[in-house]
Amino acid sequence: MTSTRTLLRDANPVPEDRSARLSPRGRAELRALVPSTARTVPLAPRRTRTVRWVAGIAGAVAAAVVAVVVVAPLLPEPQSGGSADYPYYATTAELEGEADLIVRGTFTSTARDDSEGFGRTIASVDVTASAKGPVQPGTTLEIAYSSGGAEGRDDLVPGGTYVILLDDLADLEGDWPPTPVNVDQGFYTVVDGHAVAHPDNPVPLGPETLAALGLS
Repeated sequence: MTSTRTLLRDANPVPEDRSARLSPRGRAELRALVPSTARTVPLAPRRTRTVRWVAGIAGAVAAAVVAVVVVAPLLPEPQSGGSADYPYYATTAELEGEADLIVRGTFTSTARDDSEGFGRTIASVDVTASAKGPVQPGTTLEIAYSSGGAEGRDDLVPGGTYVILLDDLADLEGDWPPTPVNVDQGFYTVVDGHAVAHPDNPVPLGPETLAALGLS
């Protein structure tokens, strides 16, 4: 009768399924029992969980770098020289309600001023009519507004007549010239008795304000 050890030595107890794998410890234990069989069983592959995790992190980082490279050129560049941060008003009531002074006047002079760290224009205005505030016709006002760049109003020139909406009434008593409620909405050019808004200003002046200024 063939001994059990002889059968185990001559037979291959491992199925032909090549997907079966042994760990190094399992192979050592099998070699101790059946030396010839242990040599035919392949070792189990090493775990790749850590490798896959590291590869996943690397892929995410690479994707983030690509996103920055693609998006960064699309971001607007900051404008140099500084600019004023003006609010915007959607209705006539909001616009006129924000103004402390609403006057009609003629520019007599303008001068560039950079003393505050950003470009602005100082203008002298001879007031010819007033719709709001304590300033009376015949008064000369000195006002300040942004000049140059995207927010400038280089179209305001000496000799031109404008409706001007100014805020910060307290500036009249200090050293800081009053400023418009904003650059686009703070000036209306007077043309043939009409107040013409800036192209970027869709808000008209109210009829009572226009009448007080002698305009239509």
